[in-house]
Amino acid sequence: MNTTLARLDKGKTAVIKEMNLDNNIKRRLMALGLLPSSFLKVLRIAPFKGAILIDVGGCPLAISHDLAEKILVEELE
Repeated sequence: MNTTLARLDKGKTAVIKEMNLDNNIKRRLMALGLLPSSFLKVLRIAPFKGAILIDVGGCPLAISHDLAEKILVEELE
């Protein structure tokens, strides 16, 4: 099922399908390991649309809710 990273629940895993971001931000995230077809797991979600902590390739990474809304993922079961 395709959705955005911001809509995943804690503990869910997904694969990145597309990142609809500004090129500078996209390049920075890609340098941190957030690439299309990368697998990720949601570790923690801050309340009130705060940051989302994800695990990408064994490395934790915090993503703002606004950026997470623009990252399309396919949720895995």
